Amino acid sequence: MTIRELLLPFLAPLGGPATGALDCGRLVTEGQESIAVLWNFGVSGGACGEAEATEFAAAVDAAISTDRPLVTVTASGGTKLTEGMAALVGIPRMTIALQRLRAARLPHVSIADSPTTGGVWVAVGCSADIRCGVAGATVAFSGPRVVEAMTGAVVPRGAGTAESAYAAGLLDAVLPDEEVLGWLTSAMQAIGGGTPPGRLSLNGADSTVGATVARISGHRVVHVLLAQEPGAFVTAAGFRLLGRAARLADTIDAPLVVRIDTLGGDPTDADVPRALGEAMRDVLACRSPTLAVVQGAGGSGGALAGAVTDAVVVSEGGWFAALAPAGAAATLRRPVPEVVELMRQQPHQLLEDGFADAIYAEADEPVVIGEALNSLVAIGPAERLARRTRRWSEPLSPRGLS
Repeated sequence: MTIRELLLPFLAPLGGPATGALDCGRLVTEGQESIAVLWNFGVSGGACGEAEATEFAAAVDAAISTDRPLVTVTASGGTKLTEGMAALVGIPRMTIALQRLRAARLPHVSIADSPTTGGVWVAVGCSADIRCGVAGATVAFSGPRVVEAMTGAVVPRGAGTAESAYAAGLLDAVLPDEEVLGWLTSAMQAIGGGTPPGRLSLNGADSTVGATVARISGHRVVHVLLAQEPGAFVTAAGFRLLGRAARLADTIDAPLVVRIDTLGGDPTDADVPRALGEAMRDVLACRSPTLAVVQGAGGSGGALAGAVTDAVVVSEGGWFAALAPAGAAATLRRPVPEVVELMRQQPHQLLEDGFADAIYAEADEPVVIGEALNSLVAIGPAERLARRTRRWSEPLSPRGLS
């Protein structure tokens, strides 16, 4: 039984014109309500044409008007080729509809069943806030037969699957079909404001950064480890995951907590500068409360991308500098102890200069984080964002948690 067939009994149709390729309706599972769009591969291979794009946009607008998350289950060969450009422009039409959903701060959870290809994967599947794939499913820009016909190259075994999409950071989980509905329930609980039953993980293209939706100090938060391995460098893929986590926090109105222990951006990764800058913009723009916890190394702009937050707390063993000491010593041609003092990177100096709001002992970390989040949540969103903008627009000045 497909995921669509498992969900159909819990779907109340929205009404109005229906193409048959999509089942759109109000979905209630385990007490979680959403608007769902389920692709029916049995109708023309789930191909998406002009009418399907219209039906999809109407379902998105229903989610917005009822203030409900969107759930999509995709199983489509892509664009309906027999309609030509009338079908192809459905890709931007669906993209714009999902932009309206994001502007309304409503999350989108997507499950990629087999096959999920073409414009449906581009516009819907891989753009969702949280994404799962069915194990072994064909999930790709083009299916293997099409790739071979267009390029003459044989598609390697394992390419174009849910597993390869996961390895590329395009899916957060790959599960057997019998486990997908349990994952969906957990995902909906995590993003819907309830108590997460566990940690809902976001997946990146590598392991340099970790991100989860979890509960910390009494708050449901989007929690980021920058870097996941203490003191490691962060790649472009890692910064892209940081940016995605900040956008998710914004969408589900959950505080963003970034734990920092990194020497900075990977100096061997040519794409780091762009990805780092984009992640910093996403953190600065997040409308939810944001908190940086410097628990170890704070190296250069790579660490700063996750620290441009409403508040910054630094552990007694943490530090933050314009460049990791070894690199600074090589740049200035001076001994490491000398450049450490010049850069004023120690916790008490960071507090004196106004970069940090508080210093904490390791044993006090949960209390400090809880107090900081309580303080930030109590400030109105517009005022909080205005304060953050002022903080990072002006020269450093001493401050404190308030």
